[in-house]
Amino acid sequence: MFQSLIRDFAVQLFGWAAKLGVNRLPMFDRVFLVLYAGYKRHFEAGPIERLQEFVPQGSVVIDVGANVGFFSLRFAR
Repeated sequence: MFQSLIRDFAVQLFGWAAKLGVNRLPMFDRVFLVLYAGYKRHFEAGPIERLQEFVPQGSVVIDVGANVGFFSLRFAR
């Protein structure tokens, strides 16, 4: 319940930013990426430790359909 409220609020907030033109400001991308990473990690994607057993160290990860490469960045670490 709480996660769906946060998700819905985040989507509405992004929609408002687009309507107001805030997404065209120079700092928007940087702020968006920080907030997006936190949202993905805590609300949408969750922990990836269970996936890591399928990706041995030194593997190549292809994040098909990646928006900003969230999973690719996490596996790269």
